[in-house]
Amino acid sequence: MSGIQRFIPGRQISNPEQINTFEAIGGSISYASGYKIHTFQSVGPDNFTVRYGRKDIEVLIVAGGGGGAGAHGGGGGAGGVLYVSSQSVNGNVGNYAVSVGAGAAATGSMYSGPAPNGSNSTFSGLIAVGGGGGLGTNNNSQTGQAGGSGGGGGPSSGGFPREGGASTQGSTGGIGYGHNGGSGNRFYGAHGAGGGGGAGSAGVNSDGTTGANGAGSAGTGRAFFGTHYAGGGGAGGHNGNAHNGFKPGGTGGGGAGGQETVRGTNGTNGLGGGGGGSGHGSGDVSSAGGSGVIIVRYIV
Repeated sequence: MSGIQRFIPGRQISNPEQINTFEAIGGSISYASGYKIHTFQSVGPDNFTVRYGRKDIEVLIVAGGGGGAGAHGGGGGAGGVLYVSSQSVNGNVGNYAVSVGAGAAATGSMYSGPAPNGSNSTFSGLIAVGGGGGLGTNNNSQTGQAGGSGGGGGPSSGGFPREGGASTQGSTGGIGYGHNGGSGNRFYGAHGAGGGGGAGSAGVNSDGTTGANGAGSAGTGRAFFGTHYAGGGGAGGHNGNAHNGFKPGGTGGGGAGGQETVRGTNGTNGLGGGGGGSGHGSGDVSSAGGSGVIIVRYIV
């Protein structure tokens, strides 16, 4: 046995660089196009564990989406996205802390308040910021909630816009993606809220000049590894004549906006989508945002 190092599976060795293999565990593991992929979708804390070796990995971090507000409310902003093209990990460190953020919960009557924000997702100190909640109609706040992508603004009661929430997603440690929510407005009988922002584009402002269609469109998500993530929620709308405020959710898990008596749909779990804003008379209940996801991949 002299000069031969015996390897015991599962045992961390003192010098991982002496071997040319790499092993890590954590999340749901799959293989595609020459990559090993670890997908974390369960909300809450977890670990990406390097058992031995050293590797440069890619990391995609998507936060939970914001809720869509009730009463022709603004769409929820998508969870912020942080993409890291290369991060070194090694067995000497072992565990890298992971936490997947929950989407905003659907709540009771949101006629007079903004919907809640989604929760942050993190990987070893890197942060994707939870999406901002949309703004309802009768609220003293004048903007949608700020977040990874901002929530859509609600329709005004006095003929002036209510701005969408700002994106607060940073790029520390990688490249951040998030956009502002659209603003809401009102023109006589048309009550139009703004769409929630998405990772790929901002939410669209409502049309407050003609009354033809009050609601703004949701911001779109952004594609990573062949899948779109973090689409904003559609805006809830109400038009006194045409009732044509319906808007689809943004590509990447955004919930659809309601119209008149229709409640917005929830954002998609595992994609960080924002919830759709609800129409007036729908019970004025906010919709939920979708939970986030963390994906680690590397060449094998």
